[in-house]
Amino acid sequence: MWTDGTPFYFTFWQNGIQPLFNPGKKCIKMNSLTGEWIQSCCRVAAPFVCQKPAIKIDKKHLLRNEEKKEEFIQHSKKPLTEQQKIKALTRAERRRLRRSTPKYRSLHASRERIRVEAFNKAFQQVRELLPTKTVYNNGKNVQTKQQRKMSKIETLRSAIEYLRYLEFMLIN
Repeated sequence: MWTDGTPFYFTFWQNGIQPLFNPGKKCIKMNSLTGEWIQSCCRVAAPFVCQKPAIKIDKKHLLRNEEKKEEFIQHSKKPLTEQQKIKALTRAERRRLRRSTPKYRSLHASRERIRVEAFNKAFQQVRELLPTKTVYNNGKNVQTKQQRKMSKIETLRSAIEYLRYLEFMLIN
């Protein structure tokens, strides 16, 4: 159904010919490979077109972009209220409209800030748990302190390396 409650039906048939219906079957579907109509019973699992009387679709229902909506609103008998205009928007348009408010943007920014801080804190905790880098110098095992903070990818690779080392120690 359209937003104003009027029903719509499929009226454009393949090659302009409406197929003949078997009285026992109410629906048809199109074979996507051949483009031929196939009589079918109505099932939710398969796409179908039900046999209903065709109606003429008013062009106002086909308007989707904002300029054409405004043009239709200006030419209609009764001007729509702001609430009716918002109801006429698609779900995506209403979502975009809601997301553009300062309150929404502010809340979203604060949630994102909290998420990033928690993410960075978790990486810092992983860095603290990892042992310092081991350098092999002339066959001697030498512990060195990191001069700089490891990047996130270095932290993850180091954690993987350390877990493999621990697994090796448990097995042997």
